[in-house]
Amino acid sequence: MKFEPSDKISKYFTYKEALWLPSWSRMAMELDGLDVAVLHRLKNLFSLMDHVREYFNAPINVHCAYRPKDYNELVKGAKASAHLADRDMLAAVDFDVKGMDCKTAITRILNSNLLDTLKLRMENNGPNPTWVHLDTKPCAKDRYFTP
Repeated sequence: MKFEPSDKISKYFTYKEALWLPSWSRMAMELDGLDVAVLHRLKNLFSLMDHVREYFNAPINVHCAYRPKDYNELVKGAKASAHLADRDMLAAVDFDVKGMDCKTAITRILNSNLLDTLKLRMENNGPNPTWVHLDTKPCAKDRYFTP
């Protein structure tokens, strides 16, 4: 797989944003389990994130999207985390919206129809969130979940 970090994975987002592993200070690569299927799942996710960015009409700062298994364990992610992108059409992203606190961003998403329209779930990550988590995991009931 050949691409440059600055190449676009979607209209607004780059491969670097989709694959950056902050604690390792590098992008994920094939040795980490990155393959065509994972890239397909990430492309789907970031095409949905393009709509989220347009909804806010503001840049989005991606904290983390894809996490290889070893990285997920390092950051103490859930064992079945959607960030692993290891199942059909499953992927996740943690982000914030430029110029907006995360609590406001979460409230705006909840008061919109974005989750239903885009078939996304959003994590309830506490009273003072420092990121917004969206994922493509199918849900039976509530699109706003507590892990």
